[in-house]
Amino acid sequence: MITSLPSEILVKILVNLGSLELARISGVCRFWKALLENDTYLRCVCFKEPSPYFYVEGCEPILAPGPQDARIRFHPIVKRVYYQMGEAMSSIRIRDPKNHGPRLIDLTIQDHYATIPRTTRLDIEIISEENQNNRCKTVLPGIKLSISNPAGIRLRDFFSNIVAETTQMCDLVAYASGGICHQRMQPSLTFLKKAEILGKRKFYAGIESTKISRDGAINVKLCTVAKV
Repeated sequence: MITSLPSEILVKILVNLGSLELARISGVCRFWKALLENDTYLRCVCFKEPSPYFYVEGCEPILAPGPQDARIRFHPIVKRVYYQMGEAMSSIRIRDPKNHGPRLIDLTIQDHYATIPRTTRLDIEIISEENQNNRCKTVLPGIKLSISNPAGIRLRDFFSNIVAETTQMCDLVAYASGGICHQRMQPSLTFLKKAEILGKRKFYAGIESTKISRDGAINVKLCTVAKV
């Protein structure tokens, strides 16, 4: 039986699998669960342990050559999230082929690290409808926010900060104009959730691009769509 092999050999085999495949294996029996929970390499692969190195999924965690911008990888769950900007944290769900799936706040996966290698700061821009279409001469600003955690940003940090920023109430006229204009006559007409700046495209659609700045901050652009 494969379980009779030395744990070092098993780890060499398992690190070639992706994090989601390993998560499924951990539910097969106590042996696999214990191995995945106790080995540092495998915990890094599963985003449970802060990794100092970048590595391609399906490869051993070793320092990879290449451009600095390419040396970061997000947790695969980031691509599978269903969320409408401006709604509560409890509305974030993990998509599966049949439905929207379980809520993120009900899963231990929310405590996993968001990136490999671990990052302590992310600067995020959520791209507005006009920016995505690139059809308007006057482009409305996206929603910008910064996330930091000295111990390493986890999935709950990533999404809770997005929720906090997009649910924040603000004067959209002032926000869109960079503070130049204000709605003085009827402020209630424009004092809305910041997510409204995205227009009809409020559904989270994943990461469009990442770039590492000179000071080491990771700049992330998120895109939204009209309907998922």
